[in-house]
Order: sequence, then C-alpha cells, then structure tokens
Amino acid sequence: MRLDLETEIRLPDGVRAGVLQKVIVDQHGHVENVVMATVDLVSRTVKVPISVLSEEAGDVLTINLSPDEIDQLPAYEEQLVPAISEGDGWSFNPEPVPGADVFPGTLYDPGMMPVTEQGNIAPDETTLSQGTQIWCEGESWGVVDEVLLDDDGIVYAFVGRPDAVDEHDRLIPIGLVSEYGPSVVVLNCTRADLPNYTQELVHEHEEPDAE
Repeated sequence: MRLDLETEIRLPDGVRAGVLQKVIVDQHGHVENVVMATVDLVSRTVKVPISVLSEEAGDVLTINLSPDEIDQLPAYEEQLVPAISEGDGWSFNPEPVPGADVFPGTLYDPGMMPVTEQGNIAPDETTLSQGTQIWCEGESWGVVDEVLLDDDGIVYAFVGRPDAVDEHDRLIPIGLVSEYGPSVVVLNCTRADLPNYTQELVHEHEEPDAE
C-alpha cells in the first residue's frame, strides 16, 4: 500500500473524506493507524486504522467507513513539549509558575526554547509526515513524501523528495534507514552514495518497483 502524505482519502462513493497527514509507525516498522484531517465544516484530526483503508484504481486511497463511523474515530491530539535536557544549557524550575517553568541558563541567551511534537500514541510508536526530513550522515537531503507498506502492514520503503530542484524523487529501502522519528529519518549512507542504494523515480507518477 502506498501512503502518499498530504493527499486525499476518499469515501467508497468518491466523496472526499479527508487528507492523509501522518503515518504512525511502531519500533518494528509496523503501521496500524494513520492520521487524517477530515473535510468537515469543523475539521477533526483522527486516527484511522490501516485495516479500513484500501487502494483503488488510480492509486486512490479509500476509507471503507460511513461518515457516521468516521465521526466515531478517536481524535489524534498533539502538543509541543520541550526537546531539551538540563545538559543543554536550560534550567527547569522545580516549582514552576505560568510562563516561568523553563528558561535559558543565561538571561543573555536570545535563543528560543527547542520543542518537539508529541501525539497521543503508544510509547513505542512515532509519526512520519511530509515534514519529516531525510538526512544522510549529517547532511540534509530531502523530506519523506510517501510511506510504502507490504501486505502485512510493515514499512519496506520510503519515497523521498529531494531539497535540490534538479534531483528526482528516490525510493529508499527500509534497510538503508538507521533511525527514524517525527522530525528526521537518518540514512546510513552519504549523499554521494545515495544513488548507489536507492531507485531514482524519474517521472512524477512513476510506480516504485515491487519489493
């Protein structure tokens, strides 16, 4: 199954149900849920079981639920939390007050406190979105564009979109990934070696080779 991030998910009758925003992956690469933003007048962000999704003709991702059943899906909630530790030069107030619980180690530090997104998912799960960067041994290369699953719901590859406008998308096998999280996917190769281990997708809608 191809999970093309930031694309439409439709109802069986073709009506738009929402937009695929994130893929929730556990530490073993298994996907049980994705995150969809609904197209209601008041949009909701919900967790959708992968079991109710199917690929139809034209690579259309379909949610096999009724609108009423979609209304009953659990909400996906996210908040910003500090991505820091005491050793990073920031201090925590043991008795916090609003607006003063975390602050720079020095008042002369003009930097903003680093934060990360944390959703209501299991401790062994993480999310991948179109904002997830792809790094090659310390160098940024691009962002995740698609997540590819086998028949058992296991991630076997990513489609990466490069930062450089003169490069093409690439099919990146999961074996090339050393670690992944909501902010970054780290590959165990250099930018120069990337063409040796990945498939170049020359045409915009080119189908990746089957695993």
